[in-house]
Amino acid sequence: MDDVAIPLWVDLVAIAIGAGTGAMVAEQFRDRKLDWLGVAIIGIATGLGGGVMRDLLLGVQPIAMQNDWYLPTAIAASIAGMFLLRALRRIDPVITVLDAAALGFFCAVGALKAAQFGAPPLPLVLCAVITAAGGGVLRDMLLGMPVGIMFTGSLYAAAAVTGGGAMLLSQALGLDAWIGFAACAVVTFVVRMLSVRFGLTLPEQMQLGDLRKARRRSRTMRDRMREGEGRRDGDVRGGARSSRGNAVSAEARDVAAGVGGPVTDEEFVEAASLHSPSTRPIEIIGLRRAQERDEHRPGHA
Repeated sequence: MDDVAIPLWVDLVAIAIGAGTGAMVAEQFRDRKLDWLGVAIIGIATGLGGGVMRDLLLGVQPIAMQNDWYLPTAIAASIAGMFLLRALRRIDPVITVLDAAALGFFCAVGALKAAQFGAPPLPLVLCAVITAAGGGVLRDMLLGMPVGIMFTGSLYAAAAVTGGGAMLLSQALGLDAWIGFAACAVVTFVVRMLSVRFGLTLPEQMQLGDLRKARRRSRTMRDRMREGEGRRDGDVRGGARSSRGNAVSAEARDVAAGVGGPVTDEEFVEAASLHSPSTRPIEIIGLRRAQERDEHRPGHA
């Protein structure tokens, strides 16, 4: 495939977005007292980690080591993300869109570079996925949290797989390299945004006999989520809230505020697989804990 020159500023913008989102994730672990260097390391790992791993697999010098702009950009973006976290939270939907765009760009860069080195189809897709999601894997490992792409949740690495497939299809059709690059980026972006908007996930690991049970459990939890969101937003039809509903919502808010005790990895992973764009995993954990306590109260029918 012909070489495609990607403007340096485009590459740096994508790296800045990745590093900034890494700093936003690190903020959830303020109890571990990360210093500025720790935040910068998280940003570097998130913004540059995928590309470095890809280049090592291809046997070439990492691109981040060939230019003086990459490391300062990642560091500056991560520190800025730390300072501007409250403002960034207010535009969370915009951050989600930018993160999906950066994911698509990284995926396309990884697929294109693998194609230029003559990688076979499956290694090409692997390079695309590693470039897109590898930084997030390093971030999760450094923070000591479950690696997000390994658990059920909105499609991230899977979106990169579809993008890599788009690159392979463009190669098979003999299309221009720029068309393949654009197709890979757009497909990855669209799949990622659709998964966020509609809560699309890959099936959870299970045995054949667990299929019906898992489907019923997932439906029950999603119904509880919608009920909790309705109470929170005041979208309750047919009269005032019941006293029990008020109690559950209040307790859920208490747990979400950190009153309910530490959150286990299992709770976080399960909640992440059920959250919607208008909720966060900690809110789902709070709602579930409050409902479980309510069900175990004496006199509960």
